[in-house]
Amino acid sequence: MSGKVKIKTVIDGKEVFVEIGAGEVIVFPENVPHEFWALEQTVDLDVHVLVREDWLSKELPDYFKKSK
Repeated sequence: MSGKVKIKTVIDGKEVFVEIGAGEVIVFPENVPHEFWALEQTVDLDVHVLVREDWLSKELPDYFKKSK
């Protein structure tokens, strides 16, 4: 939606890094590992087909807590 992120994923058994900016979309098939880091102030839309059990808890997951 705004900003820029760096994404790490695995394609054909190799780690791949991609930068995605505002207005771009990336789709991960089921069970494909991936991580991302905001490279600047960022607002993203993260859509999951299946329910994320870690998002149902009232406790905020560590990876959502703001780092210093």
